[in-house]
Amino acid sequence: MKNDSKRFFNAIIYIIGILILAGLIQKVGLARWGTLLRGVDKLSVLSAVMVYAVTWLFRTLRLRSLLRHTGIKLSIRRIFEIHIAGFAISALLPAKVGDVAMVGFLKKEGVKIATAAAIVIQTRILDVLALVLVMIPSWFWLIKKDAPMWMVSSFLLCLLLVAIPFGITWADQKRKVSSYVTKAGEKSKKPFWGLVLIKIGEAYDAYHGMACDRQLMLFSVLFSVIIWMFEGGACYALVRALGIDIPLEAAILAVALGNTGKGFQVTPGGIGVYEGILTAVLCEFGAPFDVAVTVAVLDHLLKKGFNLALGFYALMRLRGSLREVRKAFPD
Repeated sequence: MKNDSKRFFNAIIYIIGILILAGLIQKVGLARWGTLLRGVDKLSVLSAVMVYAVTWLFRTLRLRSLLRHTGIKLSIRRIFEIHIAGFAISALLPAKVGDVAMVGFLKKEGVKIATAAAIVIQTRILDVLALVLVMIPSWFWLIKKDAPMWMVSSFLLCLLLVAIPFGITWADQKRKVSSYVTKAGEKSKKPFWGLVLIKIGEAYDAYHGMACDRQLMLFSVLFSVIIWMFEGGACYALVRALGIDIPLEAAILAVALGNTGKGFQVTPGGIGVYEGILTAVLCEFGAPFDVAVTVAVLDHLLKKGFNLALGFYALMRLRGSLREVRKAFPD
């Protein structure tokens, strides 16, 4: 009964995402949308794929640096497979199931479950920090234009999400939080919750070590900024493919805010939500609505298609399925 309810809920949110996307395309009109697609410069689309592929080089290097900090050495190929397999799962399932899968894959490679969770969480925090940094150039332009409140709120929310974990780490130099949580787990009368608290304490301790390593943070932040610059660059290549003239920072801001919206996982893989946000931002910079929708759909399709194609191949190499990932969790 519980599984049936879960399947029903997943089906509903899939439908919501598809309806949002369908609504955008319908507003453009199928005939107009078809005309725009036929007029796309194919070479620019290919360059967008190549630019997006570069993001995966730096995602892999960033994950390798975090793993090496914990003493784990895996091949570049294996790290890439684990990372993109997680992205492929997240593209199809809600609630960041891909992140949970990544933790499971890392555990199967010998990484402690708490450490693996800390690494995955750190990649997400680094992404938010990088999104804030890449938004700054376009932010000055938007302030002059009296930016919509939802854009201002998104930027401030990202700042807050970054400030909380780094603020806690800075204030807790002696790692008292992990000590307190671990002791609470050891004293818990309920074995399950006691184990959960202990694992949380271990994960926090691992995260604290990564966040306080200045050299690791320098390279991790640099890699993260490069990732999102190239993500925006891929979108910009698609903008150029459709022959509109807007600045690069517009595409970067659109992708940054789009991914901020996706972070809440309202729909699986942010379907509909991502396209809606991208369209709104590109229109703020002067892009025609019909072209903005086309860019948004192509951008999401290109990136999801890339992740799914290589991600499923990686899953086969990892011999990973969601069932196997769940089996990897018990200690």
